[in-house]
Amino acid sequence: MQLTPERLAELRRRLEEAHGDMGALARWAEEHGEELLETVLDLDRRLAYYEPDMYIKRCSACHGRGRRVYPDTSTWRGGGYAGQAFAVGICDRCWGTGDEGQPGTDLRALFEWQKEDA
Repeated sequence: MQLTPERLAELRRRLEEAHGDMGALARWAEEHGEELLETVLDLDRRLAYYEPDMYIKRCSACHGRGRRVYPDTSTWRGGGYAGQAFAVGICDRCWGTGDEGQPGTDLRALFEWQKEDA
């Protein structure tokens, strides 16, 4: 079923009529639940096409900011000499992109590679 502005308005009107009356809402869902699910999935597909940035996997460590607070000044480097103060640094899970699914350059691995090369 194709979603048209008229069809969306009709679905919205029906939902608003049932609002607050759980019995009416349950009956409406039994009757139109599949149609509503189809509509929501259609909208989801459209958004994925037009708004791909909405579908990034937000980094669970920095919540999409790309930077995070570390418990000491060694930040993502860890260990070694570190001061006892909170420090903000690039996130070591998404490496600054905010998207855990598409991380930036792993600086830890880059530094390890550089040490091996020296």
